[in-house]
Amino acid sequence: MSEPAPMGPSDIRDERNKWPPVDDIRHAWWARVRLIAVTAIVSCAATLITSVILWNLHGRRAPPTPRLSPVKTMTVTVFPRREWNFAGYPPTEIPAGELDYAVRLITPQTYIEGGVRDQIDPLVARVILNHDDGSDTVLFVREMGHNPAAVSVDGRNYFYARADEDIHAGAIQLIQLVTKLVEKQPR
Repeated sequence: MSEPAPMGPSDIRDERNKWPPVDDIRHAWWARVRLIAVTAIVSCAATLITSVILWNLHGRRAPPTPRLSPVKTMTVTVFPRREWNFAGYPPTEIPAGELDYAVRLITPQTYIEGGVRDQIDPLVARVILNHDDGSDTVLFVREMGHNPAAVSVDGRNYFYARADEDIHAGAIQLIQLVTKLVEKQPR
């Protein structure tokens, strides 16, 4: 029998020095590139979503509550409501004896989160306040059921009016006050 050829150092396979084939290197490189790309896309998407959420939350911050200067005179126009079979009232000035009560009915206090709904919370009156300094403030009043009235100085941001113990349905109480004043007037 013939003897096997002697093995030299170049013929011994050393597992530590074994190099992967070129195709495996390319595959591993592309896998890393894809992983980095996917990570970058996911990070950008998460950052974008977080930014949009924070921007929306920041944009929904309640506006500052309007502060009314001392009131000299108050004029209320009550709008007609077909649903109530109500014709409304022309501009009616509130006398000095009823002024404090009427102003409490429409003094903004608490922001209404989510706003008002036109069909559910009807616009019932426009109030014009003349202040001691000569300026005027126009308020829009909406009926909110057995709650204080919803009032706004801009028609967009509504606030519940004061919730004093004698105020249980603010807009209705304002309409009742104007009704009482109109009925007292000579015809």
